[in-house]
Amino acid sequence: MPVFGVICEYDPFHLGHRWMLEQLRQQGPVVCAMSGCFTQRGEFAAVNKFARAEMAVRNGADLVLELPTPWAVSGAERFARGGVELLQKAGVVTHLAFGSECGDLEALRRVEACLSGSAYQDAVRQRLEGGETFARCRQLAVEKLLGPQDAALLAQPNNILAIEYLKALRRADFPMEPVTFPRRGGQHDGPVMEGIAPASHIRRLLRTGQTEEAIALLPEESAAVLRRELAAGRAPVDMRACQRAILSRLRRMGEKDFLPYDGGGEGLYRRFYRAVRQTADIDRLLETAKTRRYPLARLRRMLLAACLTACSAVPMLSLADDKLQPPDSPAKDTGEKADPLPQEWSIRLEQVNKENYAEDDRLLAKGSYQVFQLEPEDGGNTLTVTTQTADSINRYFEQWRKSQLQFLADVTEMARTSYAGTNGVDPRWEQPEYVYSDTVTTDYWVGPRLLCVSMYYSSYSGGAHPNSWRLAVSFDLNNGQALQMTDLTDDADGMRAAVAESLLYQVKKSDAWTQIGEEGFFEDYQDTLQTWMDQCLIFEDSGITVAFSPYTIAPYAAGEQSFQVPYSLLKPYFNERGLRLLGLDQAENNN
Repeated sequence: MPVFGVICEYDPFHLGHRWMLEQLRQQGPVVCAMSGCFTQRGEFAAVNKFARAEMAVRNGADLVLELPTPWAVSGAERFARGGVELLQKAGVVTHLAFGSECGDLEALRRVEACLSGSAYQDAVRQRLEGGETFARCRQLAVEKLLGPQDAALLAQPNNILAIEYLKALRRADFPMEPVTFPRRGGQHDGPVMEGIAPASHIRRLLRTGQTEEAIALLPEESAAVLRRELAAGRAPVDMRACQRAILSRLRRMGEKDFLPYDGGGEGLYRRFYRAVRQTADIDRLLETAKTRRYPLARLRRMLLAACLTACSAVPMLSLADDKLQPPDSPAKDTGEKADPLPQEWSIRLEQVNKENYAEDDRLLAKGSYQVFQLEPEDGGNTLTVTTQTADSINRYFEQWRKSQLQFLADVTEMARTSYAGTNGVDPRWEQPEYVYSDTVTTDYWVGPRLLCVSMYYSSYSGGAHPNSWRLAVSFDLNNGQALQMTDLTDDADGMRAAVAESLLYQVKKSDAWTQIGEEGFFEDYQDTLQTWMDQCLIFEDSGITVAFSPYTIAPYAAGEQSFQVPYSLLKPYFNERGLRLLGLDQAENNN
């Protein structure tokens, strides 16, 4: 007997969902992998997860499993992969059932096979160079290879998701057979058709107070649950109702604190940072941050990920907080020394350890941080800089230290609440390793007039493995100013293109490429390589190292991907300031 798996949101469960479950129930049981409190469109679910699960069970589902938030609020590829893996882990699902606008499994398979081929990769890369959106480039590339009829499938959201389901099934070789049903009723974001309204239409009715009109579009079993939730004040849930709290949280973040949530969006994090400070509501924020290339759903997911600290292994406070910038640093390099009397300063990595406990002495969170400091000479490695420069650098890292400890304190409070709420019953708290841990190790490089400090983060919050990433900050030793790569070049576009080409070459020569191949890398890895200036940049003797943290261009199992780009490639693009700070002007003169 077949057992059908369905990946869903059911926000809320409507007549179209009911029709599909009825078709499946005629053949076998149904297991649902359903989003929890947050959805793939990057918003709060309008109805809470327990009520939606009840709707599903009342309408024929045999089991409802929660799709964890990191997958539930991801793009189509990760959403599909997470849902497929969850159903597979259930151990009983034999078939994956999903709706699609076309209802043609063979056509969907053709497009999926095309998207996985090298010819498609070449075609879409050529299109992207013209500045079109990825979605448009993808459709045009498939049209070139398969024709307009198959390419048209990529213009409809359920078809796109169906193709991602097929991709997840093929890549992971899961023993589940795909089954697709033609979508009935109104299309996504469309009107009521055939007496069936899409969930987006029902949510709009709920948000605008047209509750009876919304309820009338639901099966009787779902309507009863929704009436109860409405009466109790638990629905509809709308992100905009708590936008003040969201904006307050976002405004505590510095520019590069948004970077881990960017996903390599060509500086998209910078647009978000500016938009947060320019707008007073979420809708206007999203409109301000929006670009031609990225849909609103992606922006909402980015916003949501930045807010959900508890669901992210990435600290909200990092090296790049604008408050960490030395207030007395000049905006531009004047070429003049800030102080006529430079002196020797010793470099010290201060070890800061912190442990936070519950009232019953149960360890809840611990942090271990190496903090960069400059001190009056007392031996060891030294820098020759002015007092003003040393003070500026020290203030930067002192603020960073405070930020890390504050973040640890915030995490501790969340852990303390969780611990107290379980009354010691939750078995996780009986495990000694179930402790939030945050570790930062620090290294540095001193050039002729440039200091680069790199920090390796490792954070564990109770999952299958710790998460790790690197951040780096560089300083002009003439004045203590924190630098961006764009400060060192007058031809950022030329440098960006040249380095991206080098990175692509190195990726294809890497151990990870040998082990997992191109299919193992994320679909948009080439797009992410183009954003190398927004990644961790570590200056060294012979070149810069560009570090891509796990999950940036490849899965966690592939580890960090880092590549050194020699100064011989970069030198034509550096401006006078860059050449001087790195000593490349002297190297030229010596030759």
